[in-house]
Amino acid sequence: ALTREQKLALHIDGARVFNAAVALNVPLSEITQYCDTLTICLSKGLGAPVGSLLCGSAEYIKRARRWRKMTGGGMRQAGILAAAGLYALEHNVARLKDDHDNALWLEQQLRALGVEIVAPGAQTNVLYIKQPAELATKLGSWMREHGVLISAGPITRMITHINISRTDLEKVVALWREFLSEQRS
Repeated sequence: ALTREQKLALHIDGARVFNAAVALNVPLSEITQYCDTLTICLSKGLGAPVGSLLCGSAEYIKRARRWRKMTGGGMRQAGILAAAGLYALEHNVARLKDDHDNALWLEQQLRALGVEIVAPGAQTNVLYIKQPAELATKLGSWMREHGVLISAGPITRMITHINISRTDLEKVVALWREFLSEQRS
């Protein structure tokens, strides 16, 4: 209502908007019904190699295309990438629940190890872990030495997605357990 009163457009950065829709068990249209424009990332979560969608009124999209052309944006022969994006939209939205379940499973396993979780009860595929900076640095190095890349910091963000399996997460938990065991001894 405020944006309408002020004659302002409302934009949603929908990088993970499908994750929200799946977690809330609502259609995307319910989340986006009050926005004027929306971007949807096809690679975060949905597994397309690249790509985003800009959604809005026909007039807005017409202006956006003009601006894209004037500023040199665009790609040639992008059909194969568009096909991958369509596939992601048609086949990978429902499976986002698997990512959410994996994040919750990972949270439960790490909590059992005594790892502090920021905002427990993961509802989507994003998990935040809190740890002392010195421990985080050691963890990041140790995991890297064991073939797992984690950008560990005092607040570490972990994201489950289409390319992360439960088996991968089991390996992470086993390594984390081993790391903590070594730190305690």
